[in-house]
Amino acid sequence: MNIPDLSEIPDLEPAPEGEYNLKIVSCRETTSGNTGREGYKMVIHNQDGDNFLPIFHSIWFPMESDDDSKVATMWRMVKEFLTSIGLPPGDVGPEDIQGMEFTGMIGIRNNDLSGQPENHLIRATGN
Repeated sequence: MNIPDLSEIPDLEPAPEGEYNLKIVSCRETTSGNTGREGYKMVIHNQDGDNFLPIFHSIWFPMESDDDSKVATMWRMVKEFLTSIGLPPGDVGPEDIQGMEFTGMIGIRNNDLSGQPENHLIRATGN
């Protein structure tokens, strides 16, 4: 079988900055190779178009070496994210986050490794 002409297949591209309907299609535990900090890494799809690049988003948890102020700040950020996507702020695992649908503000930035533009989640604005 020969590969057909694929020139009509559109490339994926970042969505313009703005508010969109989003869905977390994957959520898994991760550990930062740089800091050793644990957290959740998510893949988010933009539900408002078929040709948008996926959005990669992580939430990070405090470490034992963090001072009390940093621990409180980091947990506050996790709590804000969970409540903004419609989850209670406790006893939540990756399986609870995966599949959540919410609205969110996304922006565009250049990928650190490739230099190519990509979307990033600025904030979840509600479910």
